[in-house]
Amino acid sequence: MQSSSASGPPTNVEPVGKRCHASKLSAVLPNGISLTLECSDVDGLAAIIGALSHVQTGR
Repeated sequence: MQSSSASGPPTNVEPVGKRCHASKLSAVLPNGISLTLECSDVDGLAAIIGALSHVQTGR
């Protein structure tokens, strides 16, 4: 959403209560691959964490 005033250029405006800071997730998979993700989508991060918790170690 953008807002503008007569005295200046348009500025980005976020609805109150919708602010979300980016979270950072780091994981090392059993095959040695390091994964780092920075995202502000809480549902997306929850899905990724759920998927990573089901990774098998191949023992």
